[in-house]
Amino acid sequence: MSGVPALKATQDAYSSISKVLIPRLVGYVVIPHGIKNTPQPPPAMLEIQPDSTVDTDAIDVLIEVIRSFGPMLQDPEKKALQKSTMAIFDHERVSGMSKKKTIVAISLLAIYMSDSLLNSFVSGIIDSFRDPNLTLSQRKLLINMVGSLVRSVPQRLGFYLKTLAPFILSALSEGEYQQAIQEAAENGASNPEAEEVREAALIALEGLLSSCSNDMRPFTTESINAALRYVGYDPNVTQDDDEEMGGTQSDAEEDQGAATDDDEEDFFEEEGAVSDDDDASWKIRRCAAKTLYAVISTRSGDLLDNGILYHKVAPVLVDRFKEREENVRNEVLNTLTFLVRKTSEGTVYPNPSSDFEIDMVTAIEARSRKRRRLSSDATLFDSPGASLSSIGFKSPDISPPPTSGSKADLARLSLSIIRGVSKLLKQSSLTTRQAVIILLRDMVVVQRGGLSDHFSKIAEPLIEAIKPSASGTSSNAVGSTALATG
Repeated sequence: MSGVPALKATQDAYSSISKVLIPRLVGYVVIPHGIKNTPQPPPAMLEIQPDSTVDTDAIDVLIEVIRSFGPMLQDPEKKALQKSTMAIFDHERVSGMSKKKTIVAISLLAIYMSDSLLNSFVSGIIDSFRDPNLTLSQRKLLINMVGSLVRSVPQRLGFYLKTLAPFILSALSEGEYQQAIQEAAENGASNPEAEEVREAALIALEGLLSSCSNDMRPFTTESINAALRYVGYDPNVTQDDDEEMGGTQSDAEEDQGAATDDDEEDFFEEEGAVSDDDDASWKIRRCAAKTLYAVISTRSGDLLDNGILYHKVAPVLVDRFKEREENVRNEVLNTLTFLVRKTSEGTVYPNPSSDFEIDMVTAIEARSRKRRRLSSDATLFDSPGASLSSIGFKSPDISPPPTSGSKADLARLSLSIIRGVSKLLKQSSLTTRQAVIILLRDMVVVQRGGLSDHFSKIAEPLIEAIKPSASGTSSNAVGSTALATG
């Protein structure tokens, strides 16, 4: 541990590693340690073999050396280890697994690099990004490297983001998006390598926004645009089909009940025509939703005040309720729920298993026992509202609808949300229905009501969602959450 004197046993262990193991890893004596006529070590364990293979066990050993003795490594040793690992990383024909392990090793080593060594290392990454002959696989690895570094040394990497961030965002640009759509239309499928680059870029962008939020402020607009662009990225579904499957009805159609049950059943079935085996774009959409979550997490204050989150981000999230992949759809619901919670920081959210619920049930049962002693038929005529009022529980006073600010933005979006979730409650899996009910609960808590005008649209689906199933177990989770919503 840095700053803590090493025990003698630890110092002895490091001395042995410095004299024996590190020379074996890199293939030469890095620090002589005052020993004369030191024999030349065998070929390096990290050396690339003629058939372009690398001993992955040697990389594992290197990772453990850095984890255990990183603070004790001397600058010449750090430089030698960096040189050997980067040789593996830069080699064109080394396997992807070896390069992934190399990224882990370099990210750990970066924690203990001096400023000059880190500067030299990052400069090398920047030069690689600028290579006009950069292949898709090399580009993906460089983006993965940046994403890994930002998690290991976020404060030190922030200085370089002015140069590094544009390389990440360029992989998510409008130009590359249109090129991907065109290639998928012409070839019948997207380029798998290009898809991996986009996924890696979104993962790295999420890390940059989460770990270096201040340094990423100049790139806020580009980051939001990139995430919004790819949260609906589905090259195997044309835009016209997408709009037909997920189009929003007009107010008149909604009020007149124009949508039929058959339309709602087709809400997911038509989009589900593409198999996961043939299409991995759902991974990109999921990463884009997580990126939006990171934006909301780190920048909710000013972006709520200027309306960007509700005017630009939230409508896209609501539109993606039509998402055909459940894990992506749940990520979208989770992101929108988080935005609703951020709309009213400090609000107390009810826990479905809280002491309040236990006390309420206990009070109702005690009162029922007392009434049964007086008259066995008396409780038949009690309404739920009368029972709750008589034991001291009542609904909170309804707040007047806000006229400005983020709560007003939420109120204006409520109808669109209700339209989308009413279909999800009828057609989705248990986990999605539970995510929907949590979203509705948080909307009620933040607005202190706010759904009375739309309750008729979700009352029946909510009742169906909390009905006990044959097993009784799975529906209890949804039912307890719905109880908190009510």
